[in-house]
Amino acid sequence: TLGSLSFIVAVLDTGVAQSHPEFENKLLPGKDYVNDDFSPEDDDPEGHGTHVTGIIAARFDNALGVAGLAPAVDILPMKVLNSQRTGTYGAIALAMYEAANSSAQVINLSLAGYAPSDTLRIAAADMAEQGVLVVAAAGNCAQNPGSCGGLINPDMYPAAYPDVLAVSASDRLDRGTIYSGYKPYIGLAAPGGISGEQVWSTTRAGYGYMYGTSMSTPMVSAAAALVWTLRPAATAQEVAGILKSTADKVGTDPYSGEPYSYESGRNDYFGSGRLNVGWAVRAVYPPRLATDAGPQSFLLGEPYETQSRVVELTNPSTR
Repeated sequence: TLGSLSFIVAVLDTGVAQSHPEFENKLLPGKDYVNDDFSPEDDDPEGHGTHVTGIIAARFDNALGVAGLAPAVDILPMKVLNSQRTGTYGAIALAMYEAANSSAQVINLSLAGYAPSDTLRIAAADMAEQGVLVVAAAGNCAQNPGSCGGLINPDMYPAAYPDVLAVSASDRLDRGTIYSGYKPYIGLAAPGGISGEQVWSTTRAGYGYMYGTSMSTPMVSAAAALVWTLRPAATAQEVAGILKSTADKVGTDPYSGEPYSYESGRNDYFGSGRLNVGWAVRAVYPPRLATDAGPQSFLLGEPYETQSRVVELTNPSTR
């Protein structure tokens, strides 16, 4: 599945490069909460919001740059961060409400702050009540206090709120990353890259590399869109549950190489495990075998010997 054209993912970030060819006919009319206008153009020099959006929904099979994980979904761009990637909780909360009012089913928040906010907490709770799935980054403060108010591995918001699906970052070898936040509220991990092996996606100038929990978060948002497309009657909690239950229980400590323990079903580094999009989609994919309609009777005019054939059915899945 590529997702659905009727499915909307709201990206609350630095905006999106409106003229990027990967997003042709894909961007819905959004809003700029930084400059208070209706042109959410990404003015980040590196295009943070554009990079995040490409991971979710860059066009598929167009011989350009990169393909998003859910390339058929529509994107609602909400610019809540300025070119220095800073913004206010009030603007983020307001954008969340307006995204829900615009029929967004998933809200991607590749952003985090180390100070709590009642405004943001209430907004997250209201999104859950309205059936919207909020996916947020765990933050990159596990090691570098310089950009985190002098704190190491602080609680990060809105990821820490109970109504939010918090995402940490793994590398391509399923190791934990030294920067990714680790907390009891982590729901899932997804590839976020490391400095030497970054994630390729769209930028304002075309294409480029970035890494961080900002990159792992849209992978989970896109996976949620794929699952929800195949099971549209599911609730936000059910979609999050499917992503968690199908995640791979992998991961090793980036320092010691010791595997993470899932003795209690989860851990503070990868949550329920590393996102497995294939298994998540498979779990909700419509069955291909129809149920038996029951005995059938035919008027053949004379006695007829019933014929039968034995057919062997196999399922290559391991789950």
